[in-house]
Amino acid sequence: FDEVVDAMSEHGMQALYSVTFTPSYALKPAYQGKPQPSRKPPRSDALRGALETIVAHNRDKGITIYDLWNEPDHRGFWHGSTNEYLEFMRVAYETIKRVDPDATVLSGGIASLHKTRSDGRNPDMDRRMVLDGSKSYDAISLHEHGTFDRFADALDRPLSELRAELDSDKGLWFTETGHSGNGHDKTIVLVQKYTFARQHGAEGLLWFAF
Repeated sequence: FDEVVDAMSEHGMQALYSVTFTPSYALKPAYQGKPQPSRKPPRSDALRGALETIVAHNRDKGITIYDLWNEPDHRGFWHGSTNEYLEFMRVAYETIKRVDPDATVLSGGIASLHKTRSDGRNPDMDRRMVLDGSKSYDAISLHEHGTFDRFADALDRPLSELRAELDSDKGLWFTETGHSGNGHDKTIVLVQKYTFARQHGAEGLLWFAF
């Protein structure tokens, strides 16, 4: 891990740390022995203890950006309830900020604000993450893979509507987004998405190479 981070730093790049997946020792008792344990919610004490060590180490390596789970709205990544996710967010945010007050903490990376076949077990996840969990992140993290038209529609409609309901301004990051077309099409969509995201105030966009 450190070798990769050091190599990135040497080339002027900064790593983003995703707080994602649960080791078996950190599982809540109710999830012990269940399939796919890494997708289950962690105990709050285990999460707090792990992050205290991780964030202190990362701070010394220049890592200051975190997102709180990969695509918790996707059925393949979060196998807990929305309430359990909000508790995970709260504990993670408070711990990260206590160890590194200057860190930027992003919400969970939302897979899509459109209804898809990969929607998770909690239909209320996106809305509650953004609104009920608003004190547990500094910026919204969104993915929204696929065509530019779909990407633009997500920003213009559901995302804009959610942001309008927030009590305070929140930043916007695209911690992964991509397109599965050929090289020519990908290049066009990359430029379109980057330009449109910047127009909507996005602070960062990471391209996902399919």
